[in-house]
Amino acid sequence: MVQPTCAEIVPNSGGAAILFQNLIFERTISKTFAHEAAGPVACSFRAENVGLRAGLKLCLADPAMKKCRLLICTDSLSQLDALARGPILQTDDTANELWHLLLQLAAREVDITMQFIYSHCGLERNELVDKEAKTASELPQADAPVWLPYLMSAVRRHGKSKDIESEEPLKHLTHLSCNQSTFLSQIRCNECPDLGRLAHRIGTSMVESCRWCCPEEHKAAAPAVPRISAARSVDPCKCPYCDEVISTRPNCLKHCLRWHTEIPEEEARRKLNCVKASDPKKKEKKKEEKKKEKKEEKKKEGKKKEETKKESKSKTTTPSLESKSKSKSSTADKPILHCPDPHCPNKFTTTSAGGLTRHVNSAHPTLRKEQPDAKPTNLRATRGIGVVETPLHVLQECPRLLSLRQQHFPKPFSKDNPIPWFSASLFKFFHAALQQLKPDGKGRQI
Repeated sequence: MVQPTCAEIVPNSGGAAILFQNLIFERTISKTFAHEAAGPVACSFRAENVGLRAGLKLCLADPAMKKCRLLICTDSLSQLDALARGPILQTDDTANELWHLLLQLAAREVDITMQFIYSHCGLERNELVDKEAKTASELPQADAPVWLPYLMSAVRRHGKSKDIESEEPLKHLTHLSCNQSTFLSQIRCNECPDLGRLAHRIGTSMVESCRWCCPEEHKAAAPAVPRISAARSVDPCKCPYCDEVISTRPNCLKHCLRWHTEIPEEEARRKLNCVKASDPKKKEKKKEEKKKEKKEEKKKEGKKKEETKKESKSKTTTPSLESKSKSKSSTADKPILHCPDPHCPNKFTTTSAGGLTRHVNSAHPTLRKEQPDAKPTNLRATRGIGVVETPLHVLQECPRLLSLRQQHFPKPFSKDNPIPWFSASLFKFFHAALQQLKPDGKGRQI
Protein backbone atom coordinates (compact mmCIF):
# COMPACT_ATOMS: atom_id res chain seq x y z
CA MET A 1 0.00 0.00 0.00
CA VAL A 2 1.33 3.45 -0.99
CA GLN A 3 0.24 6.45 1.06
CA PRO A 4 1.53 9.87 -0.16
CA THR A 5 1.07 13.21 1.63
CA CYS A 6 2.67 16.65 1.77
CA ALA A 7 4.12 19.07 4.27
CA GLU A 8 2.67 22.55 3.83
CA ILE A 9 5.62 24.47 5.26
CA VAL A 10 6.46 27.90 3.89
CA PRO A 11 8.63 28.55 1.93
CA ASN A 12 9.78 24.92 1.37
CA SER A 13 7.55 21.92 0.64
CA GLY A 14 7.97 18.26 -0.08
CA GLY A 15 6.18 14.95 -0.56
CA ALA A 16 6.73 11.49 0.88
CA ALA A 17 5.34 7.98 0.45
CA ILE A 18 5.61 4.69 2.31
CA LEU A 19 5.27 1.31 0.57
CA PHE A 20 3.85 -1.36 2.88
CA GLN A 21 4.42 -4.88 1.50
CA ASN A 22 2.71 -7.91 3.01
CA LEU A 23 5.06 -10.93 2.69
CA ILE A 24 2.75 -13.93 2.94
CA PHE A 25 5.37 -16.62 3.48
CA GLU A 26 7.35 -14.69 6.13
CA ARG A 27 4.16 -13.19 7.73
CA THR A 28 5.78 -9.77 8.09
CA ILE A 29 5.13 -6.26 6.69
CA SER A 30 8.08 -4.43 5.18
CA LYS A 31 8.29 -0.63 4.91
CA THR A 32 10.17 1.34 2.27
CA PHE A 33 10.28 5.15 2.34
CA ALA A 34 10.50 7.66 -0.51
CA HIS A 35 11.17 11.41 -0.16
CA GLU A 36 11.20 14.15 -2.79
CA ALA A 37 11.37 17.96 -2.67
CA ALA A 38 8.44 19.80 -4.28
CA GLY A 39 10.03 23.24 -4.58
CA PRO A 40 9.76 26.51 -2.63
CA VAL A 41 6.64 27.77 -4.43
CA ALA A 42 4.65 24.53 -4.74
CA CYS A 43 1.07 24.34 -3.51
CA SER A 44 -0.47 21.43 -1.62
CA PHE A 45 -1.82 19.84 -4.84
CA ARG A 46 1.65 19.72 -6.44
CA ALA A 47 3.26 18.43 -3.21
CA GLU A 48 0.69 15.60 -3.03
CA ASN A 49 1.44 14.69 -6.66
CA VAL A 50 5.18 14.68 -5.94
CA GLY A 51 4.66 12.29 -3.02
CA LEU A 52 2.54 9.92 -5.13
CA ARG A 53 5.10 10.05 -7.93
CA ALA A 54 7.86 9.01 -5.51
CA GLY A 55 5.72 6.08 -4.30
CA LEU A 56 4.91 4.86 -7.83
CA LYS A 57 8.59 4.96 -8.74
CA LEU A 58 9.28 2.72 -5.72
CA CYS A 59 6.73 0.22 -7.03
CA LEU A 60 8.24 0.21 -10.54
CA ALA A 61 11.74 -0.29 -9.11
CA ASP A 62 10.61 -3.52 -7.40
CA PRO A 63 10.81 -6.44 -9.90
CA ALA A 64 8.37 -8.49 -7.82
CA MET A 65 5.57 -5.97 -8.46
CA LYS A 66 3.71 -8.10 -11.05
CA LYS A 67 0.22 -9.62 -11.13
CA CYS A 68 -0.69 -8.28 -7.69
CA ARG A 69 -3.00 -5.76 -6.03
CA LEU A 70 -1.96 -2.20 -5.19
CA LEU A 71 -4.02 0.00 -2.86
CA ILE A 72 -3.15 3.72 -2.99
CA CYS A 73 -4.54 5.77 -0.06
CA THR A 74 -4.47 9.59 -0.23
CA ASP A 75 -6.02 12.41 1.78
CA SER A 76 -6.23 14.78 -1.22
CA LEU A 77 -9.61 14.96 -2.97
CA SER A 78 -8.26 17.40 -5.57
CA GLN A 79 -5.68 14.81 -6.61
CA LEU A 80 -8.31 12.11 -7.09
CA ASP A 81 -10.58 14.50 -9.05
CA ALA A 82 -7.72 15.50 -11.35
CA LEU A 83 -6.70 11.90 -12.08
CA ALA A 84 -10.33 10.91 -12.69
CA ARG A 85 -10.44 13.22 -15.75
CA GLY A 86 -8.14 10.90 -17.69
CA PRO A 87 -4.62 11.23 -19.17
CA ILE A 88 -5.63 13.55 -22.04
CA LEU A 89 -7.28 16.32 -19.96
CA GLN A 90 -4.41 16.86 -17.51
CA THR A 91 -3.11 20.44 -17.16
CA ASP A 92 -0.35 19.84 -14.58
CA ASP A 93 2.94 18.20 -15.57
CA THR A 94 3.08 16.13 -12.37
CA ALA A 95 -0.42 14.74 -12.95
CA ASN A 96 0.60 13.83 -16.50
CA GLU A 97 3.65 11.92 -15.14
CA LEU A 98 1.41 10.09 -12.65
CA TRP A 99 -0.73 8.75 -15.47
CA HIS A 100 2.36 7.45 -17.33
CA LEU A 101 3.53 5.63 -14.19
CA LEU A 102 0.08 4.15 -13.56
CA LEU A 103 -0.10 2.86 -17.16
CA GLN A 104 3.31 1.21 -16.76
CA LEU A 105 2.08 -0.60 -13.65
CA ALA A 106 -1.11 -1.61 -15.47
CA ALA A 107 1.05 -3.16 -18.21
CA ARG A 108 2.48 -5.47 -15.53
CA GLU A 109 -1.08 -6.64 -14.77
CA VAL A 110 -1.20 -4.81 -11.43
CA ASP A 111 -4.75 -4.25 -10.10
CA ILE A 112 -4.66 -0.60 -8.87
CA THR A 113 -7.34 0.99 -6.64
CA MET A 114 -7.18 4.55 -5.28
CA GLN A 115 -9.02 5.38 -2.05
CA PHE A 116 -9.62 8.64 -0.17
CA ILE A 117 -8.93 8.71 3.59
CA TYR A 118 -9.38 11.45 6.19
CA SER A 119 -6.26 13.01 7.66
CA HIS A 120 -5.51 13.74 11.34
CA CYS A 121 -8.15 11.31 12.60
CA GLY A 122 -5.99 8.72 14.37
CA LEU A 123 -4.79 6.59 11.40
CA GLU A 124 -1.28 5.38 12.31
CA ARG A 125 0.02 5.00 8.76
CA ASN A 126 -1.25 8.43 7.74
CA GLU A 127 0.48 10.04 10.71
CA LEU A 128 3.73 8.24 9.82
CA VAL A 129 3.62 9.64 6.29
CA ASP A 130 2.96 13.15 7.66
CA LYS A 131 6.15 12.96 9.69
CA GLU A 132 8.11 11.77 6.63
CA ALA A 133 6.67 14.64 4.57
CA LYS A 134 8.00 17.15 7.09
CA THR A 135 11.47 15.67 6.72
CA ALA A 136 11.06 15.81 2.90
CA SER A 137 10.42 19.56 3.11
CA GLU A 138 13.87 19.99 4.64
CA LEU A 139 15.57 18.61 1.51
CA PRO A 140 17.35 21.08 -0.85
CA GLN A 141 14.74 22.81 -3.02
CA ALA A 142 17.00 24.30 -5.70
CA ASP A 143 16.85 21.28 -8.03
CA ALA A 144 13.03 21.04 -7.90
CA PRO A 145 11.37 22.53 -11.03
CA VAL A 146 9.04 25.50 -10.54
CA TRP A 147 5.80 25.72 -12.53
CA LEU A 148 4.98 29.21 -13.87
CA PRO A 149 1.35 29.52 -12.54
CA TYR A 150 2.52 28.68 -9.01
CA LEU A 151 5.27 31.31 -9.27
CA MET A 152 2.75 33.98 -10.37
CA SER A 153 0.33 33.13 -7.56
CA ALA A 154 3.19 33.30 -5.03
CA VAL A 155 4.10 36.79 -6.29
CA ARG A 156 0.46 37.89 -5.90
CA ARG A 157 0.28 36.50 -2.34
CA HIS A 158 3.50 38.30 -1.42
CA GLY A 159 2.18 41.61 -2.79
CA LYS A 160 -1.13 41.27 -0.96
CA SER A 161 0.59 40.47 2.33
CA LYS A 162 2.72 43.62 2.01
CA ASP A 163 -0.34 45.77 1.26
CA ILE A 164 -2.14 44.39 4.31
CA GLU A 165 0.87 45.07 6.54
CA SER A 166 1.13 48.67 5.28
CA GLU A 167 -2.54 49.43 6.01
CA GLU A 168 -3.27 50.88 9.43
CA PRO A 169 -6.03 49.25 11.48
CA LEU A 170 -9.34 51.14 11.49
CA LYS A 171 -9.21 52.23 15.12
CA HIS A 172 -11.69 55.05 14.52
CA LEU A 173 -14.51 52.55 13.92
CA THR A 174 -14.14 50.61 17.16
CA HIS A 175 -15.75 53.22 19.44
CA LEU A 176 -18.91 53.63 17.28
CA SER A 177 -22.05 51.58 17.70
CA CYS A 178 -23.84 49.94 14.78
CA ASN A 179 -26.56 52.61 14.62
CA GLN A 180 -24.02 55.44 14.74
CA SER A 181 -21.91 53.95 11.94
CA THR A 182 -25.01 53.48 9.74
CA PHE A 183 -26.05 57.09 10.36
CA LEU A 184 -22.60 58.35 9.35
CA SER A 185 -22.60 56.18 6.22
CA GLN A 186 -25.99 57.68 5.25
CA ILE A 187 -24.59 61.18 5.82
CA ARG A 188 -21.54 60.48 3.64
CA CYS A 189 -23.65 59.50 0.62
CA ASN A 190 -26.40 62.13 1.23
CA GLU A 191 -29.08 59.46 1.70
CA CYS A 192 -30.07 60.15 5.31
CA PRO A 193 -33.81 60.12 6.16
CA ASP A 194 -33.30 62.94 8.70
CA LEU A 195 -31.82 65.63 6.43
CA GLY A 196 -30.93 66.33 2.83
CA ARG A 197 -32.30 64.85 -0.38
CA LEU A 198 -33.89 61.71 1.08
CA ALA A 199 -35.68 63.66 3.83
CA HIS A 200 -37.39 65.75 1.14
CA ARG A 201 -38.37 62.68 -0.88
CA ILE A 202 -40.00 60.76 1.97
CA GLY A 203 -41.81 63.84 3.30
CA THR A 204 -39.77 64.75 6.36
CA SER A 205 -39.36 68.26 4.90
CA MET A 206 -41.68 69.56 2.18
CA VAL A 207 -39.13 72.18 1.00
CA GLU A 208 -35.60 71.42 -0.20
CA SER A 209 -34.08 74.55 1.31
CA CYS A 210 -32.08 74.40 4.52
CA ARG A 211 -34.29 74.16 7.62
CA TRP A 212 -31.78 76.13 9.71
CA CYS A 213 -31.19 78.98 7.19
CA CYS A 214 -34.78 79.29 5.87
CA PRO A 215 -37.26 78.34 8.62
CA GLU A 216 -39.97 80.67 7.20
CA GLU A 217 -40.25 78.65 3.97
CA HIS A 218 -40.85 75.46 5.94
CA LYS A 219 -43.53 77.14 8.06
CA ALA A 220 -45.32 78.39 4.94
CA ALA A 221 -45.22 74.95 3.32
CA ALA A 222 -47.69 72.27 4.29
CA PRO A 223 -46.55 70.05 7.15
CA ALA A 224 -45.30 66.61 6.26
CA VAL A 225 -47.92 63.94 6.91
CA PRO A 226 -46.54 60.43 7.51
CA ARG A 227 -47.89 57.87 5.09
CA ILE A 228 -49.59 55.13 7.10
CA SER A 229 -51.48 52.28 5.50
CA ALA A 230 -55.10 51.64 6.42
CA ALA A 231 -54.32 48.21 7.87
CA ARG A 232 -51.56 49.53 10.14
CA SER A 233 -52.52 50.50 13.67
CA VAL A 234 -51.20 53.86 14.90
CA ASP A 235 -50.15 53.99 18.53
CA PRO A 236 -48.29 57.25 19.31
CA CYS A 237 -45.55 56.76 21.85
CA LYS A 238 -43.47 59.25 23.85
CA CYS A 239 -39.74 58.68 24.27
CA PRO A 240 -38.98 58.37 28.01
CA TYR A 241 -35.54 59.97 27.59
CA CYS A 242 -36.06 63.03 25.34
CA ASP A 243 -39.90 63.55 25.39
CA GLU A 244 -40.12 62.90 21.62
CA VAL A 245 -43.55 61.82 20.33
CA ILE A 246 -43.25 59.12 17.67
CA SER A 247 -45.95 57.44 15.59
CA THR A 248 -45.58 53.81 16.82
CA ARG A 249 -43.87 51.91 19.62
CA PRO A 250 -41.48 49.98 17.35
CA ASN A 251 -40.31 53.27 15.82
CA CYS A 252 -39.90 54.69 19.32
CA LEU A 253 -37.74 51.69 20.23
CA LYS A 254 -35.60 52.27 17.13
CA HIS A 255 -35.29 55.94 18.12
CA CYS A 256 -34.07 54.98 21.61
CA LEU A 257 -31.52 52.47 20.27
CA ARG A 258 -30.23 54.95 17.69
CA TRP A 259 -30.07 58.22 19.59
CA HIS A 260 -29.68 57.01 23.20
CA THR A 261 -26.91 54.47 22.77
CA GLU A 262 -25.87 54.56 26.42
CA ILE A 263 -29.15 52.87 27.41
CA PRO A 264 -29.27 49.06 27.05
CA GLU A 265 -31.90 47.50 24.81
CA GLU A 266 -33.58 45.51 27.59
CA GLU A 267 -34.22 48.62 29.69
CA ALA A 268 -35.69 50.49 26.70
CA ARG A 269 -37.98 47.56 25.90
CA ARG A 270 -39.14 47.38 29.52
CA LYS A 271 -40.02 51.09 29.66
CA LEU A 272 -41.85 50.99 26.32
CA ASN A 273 -43.57 47.66 27.06
CA CYS A 274 -42.25 46.19 23.80
CA VAL A 275 -42.23 42.40 23.64
CA LYS A 276 -39.19 41.07 21.84
CA ALA A 277 -40.98 38.26 20.03
CA SER A 278 -44.61 37.20 19.81
CA ASP A 279 -45.84 33.90 21.25
CA PRO A 280 -45.78 31.02 18.73
CA LYS A 281 -49.14 29.70 20.01
CA LYS A 282 -50.91 32.94 19.10
CA LYS A 283 -49.46 32.79 15.59
CA GLU A 284 -50.72 29.23 15.14
CA LYS A 285 -54.22 30.21 16.30
CA LYS A 286 -54.32 33.13 13.88
CA LYS A 287 -53.22 30.88 11.01
CA GLU A 288 -55.97 28.36 11.83
CA GLU A 289 -58.59 31.13 11.99
CA LYS A 290 -57.47 32.49 8.61
CA LYS A 291 -57.69 29.02 7.07
CA LYS A 292 -61.25 28.58 8.37
CA GLU A 293 -62.27 31.98 7.00
CA LYS A 294 -60.84 31.14 3.59
CA LYS A 295 -62.74 27.82 3.49
CA GLU A 296 -66.01 29.55 4.36
CA GLU A 297 -65.42 32.20 1.68
CA LYS A 298 -64.76 29.49 -0.92
CA LYS A 299 -68.00 27.71 0.00
CA LYS A 300 -69.99 30.95 -0.34
CA GLU A 301 -68.40 31.69 -3.71
CA GLY A 302 -69.20 28.19 -4.93
CA LYS A 303 -72.86 28.58 -3.95
CA LYS A 304 -73.08 31.96 -5.71
CA LYS A 305 -71.56 30.52 -8.89
CA GLU A 306 -74.10 27.66 -8.91
CA GLU A 307 -76.99 30.12 -8.49
CA THR A 308 -75.73 32.33 -11.32
CA LYS A 309 -75.37 29.29 -13.62
CA LYS A 310 -78.97 28.26 -12.95
CA GLU A 311 -80.22 31.78 -13.66
CA SER A 312 -78.21 32.03 -16.88
CA LYS A 313 -79.68 28.75 -18.13
CA SER A 314 -83.24 29.87 -17.42
CA LYS A 315 -82.83 33.28 -19.09
CA THR A 316 -81.43 33.88 -22.56
CA THR A 317 -79.42 37.09 -22.62
CA THR A 318 -79.35 39.09 -25.86
CA PRO A 319 -77.81 42.54 -26.37
CA SER A 320 -80.54 45.19 -26.56
CA LEU A 321 -80.61 48.09 -28.97
CA GLU A 322 -80.90 50.56 -26.11
CA SER A 323 -77.56 49.55 -24.62
CA LYS A 324 -75.86 49.94 -28.00
CA SER A 325 -77.32 53.41 -28.47
CA LYS A 326 -76.26 54.42 -24.95
CA SER A 327 -72.63 53.35 -25.54
CA LYS A 328 -72.50 55.32 -28.79
CA SER A 329 -73.97 58.42 -27.18
CA SER A 330 -71.54 58.22 -24.22
CA THR A 331 -68.50 58.31 -26.55
CA ALA A 332 -70.03 61.08 -28.62
CA ASP A 333 -70.77 63.27 -25.58
CA LYS A 334 -67.16 63.27 -24.36
CA PRO A 335 -65.19 66.44 -25.21
CA ILE A 336 -62.25 66.10 -27.58
CA LEU A 337 -58.75 67.53 -26.93
CA HIS A 338 -56.85 68.82 -29.99
CA CYS A 339 -53.11 68.84 -30.34
CA PRO A 340 -51.63 72.32 -29.58
CA ASP A 341 -49.87 72.28 -32.96
CA PRO A 342 -52.35 73.75 -35.55
CA HIS A 343 -50.87 71.61 -38.35
CA CYS A 344 -51.29 68.32 -36.43
CA PRO A 345 -54.64 66.54 -37.11
CA ASN A 346 -54.48 64.19 -34.08
CA LYS A 347 -57.35 64.29 -31.56
CA PHE A 348 -57.67 62.83 -28.05
CA THR A 349 -60.56 62.32 -25.64
CA THR A 350 -60.52 63.46 -22.02
CA THR A 351 -60.09 59.89 -20.79
CA SER A 352 -56.80 59.66 -22.71
CA ALA A 353 -55.10 62.77 -21.35
CA GLY A 354 -51.94 60.73 -20.91
CA GLY A 355 -51.98 59.99 -24.64
CA LEU A 356 -52.03 63.73 -25.44
CA THR A 357 -49.05 64.46 -23.16
CA ARG A 358 -47.09 61.54 -24.60
CA HIS A 359 -47.86 62.72 -28.13
CA VAL A 360 -46.75 66.31 -27.37
CA ASN A 361 -43.55 65.18 -25.62
CA SER A 362 -42.54 62.87 -28.47
CA ALA A 363 -43.81 64.65 -31.62
CA HIS A 364 -43.72 68.33 -30.50
CA PRO A 365 -41.05 68.76 -27.79
CA THR A 366 -41.02 72.55 -28.24
CA LEU A 367 -44.72 72.80 -27.22
CA ARG A 368 -44.38 71.11 -23.79
CA LYS A 369 -44.79 74.39 -21.86
CA GLU A 370 -47.81 75.45 -23.97
CA GLN A 371 -49.80 72.38 -22.89
CA PRO A 372 -52.87 73.51 -20.84
CA ASP A 373 -53.41 72.53 -17.21
CA ALA A 374 -49.82 71.38 -16.73
CA LYS A 375 -49.35 70.43 -13.06
CA PRO A 376 -46.04 69.67 -11.35
CA THR A 377 -45.77 65.98 -10.54
CA ASN A 378 -42.53 66.15 -8.55
CA LEU A 379 -41.93 67.47 -5.04
CA ARG A 380 -38.97 69.45 -6.39
CA ALA A 381 -41.48 72.07 -7.57
CA THR A 382 -41.69 73.18 -3.92
CA ARG A 383 -37.95 73.72 -3.78
CA GLY A 384 -37.96 77.19 -2.29
CA ILE A 385 -35.64 80.16 -2.73
CA GLY A 386 -32.98 79.39 -0.10
CA VAL A 387 -29.89 77.19 -0.18
CA VAL A 388 -30.50 73.47 -0.75
CA GLU A 389 -30.05 71.39 2.40
CA THR A 390 -27.11 68.97 2.11
CA PRO A 391 -24.78 67.46 4.74
CA LEU A 392 -21.86 69.51 3.40
CA HIS A 393 -23.85 72.76 3.63
CA VAL A 394 -24.91 71.95 7.21
CA LEU A 395 -21.36 71.02 8.14
CA GLN A 396 -19.44 73.86 6.47
CA GLU A 397 -21.64 76.77 5.31
CA CYS A 398 -24.78 77.11 7.45
CA PRO A 399 -24.47 80.40 9.43
CA ARG A 400 -27.01 79.37 12.09
CA LEU A 401 -24.77 76.43 13.11
CA LEU A 402 -21.52 78.42 13.36
CA SER A 403 -21.29 78.26 17.16
CA LEU A 404 -22.12 74.55 17.21
CA ARG A 405 -19.53 73.93 14.51
CA GLN A 406 -16.83 75.76 16.46
CA GLN A 407 -17.75 73.83 19.59
CA HIS A 408 -17.22 70.40 17.96
CA PHE A 409 -14.55 71.37 15.38
CA PRO A 410 -12.37 74.29 16.61
CA LYS A 411 -10.15 74.27 13.50
CA PRO A 412 -11.73 75.05 10.08
CA PHE A 413 -11.76 72.26 7.51
CA SER A 414 -9.02 72.34 4.87
CA LYS A 415 -6.66 70.01 3.01
CA ASP A 416 -4.48 69.70 6.09
CA ASN A 417 -7.55 69.26 8.33
CA PRO A 418 -10.09 67.14 6.38
CA ILE A 419 -13.61 66.31 7.52
CA PRO A 420 -13.58 63.39 10.01
CA TRP A 421 -16.27 61.29 8.32
CA PHE A 422 -15.77 58.32 10.67
CA SER A 423 -15.51 60.13 14.02
CA ALA A 424 -17.95 60.25 16.93
CA SER A 425 -17.65 64.07 17.00
CA LEU A 426 -19.35 64.24 13.59
CA PHE A 427 -22.24 62.13 14.87
CA LYS A 428 -22.59 64.37 17.95
CA PHE A 429 -22.59 67.50 15.77
CA PHE A 430 -25.46 66.29 13.54
CA HIS A 431 -27.35 65.01 16.58
CA ALA A 432 -27.12 68.41 18.28
CA ALA A 433 -28.08 70.18 15.03
CA LEU A 434 -31.21 68.07 14.62
CA GLN A 435 -32.18 68.77 18.24
CA GLN A 436 -32.23 72.51 17.48
CA LEU A 437 -35.08 72.05 15.00
CA LYS A 438 -37.58 71.67 17.85
CA PRO A 439 -38.54 74.67 19.96
CA ASP A 440 -37.85 72.88 23.24
CA GLY A 441 -34.54 71.47 21.94
CA LYS A 442 -35.22 68.03 23.43
CA GLY A 443 -35.35 65.89 20.31
CA ARG A 444 -34.78 65.65 16.63
CA GLN A 445 -37.37 66.24 13.95
CA ILE A 446 -38.91 63.06 12.46
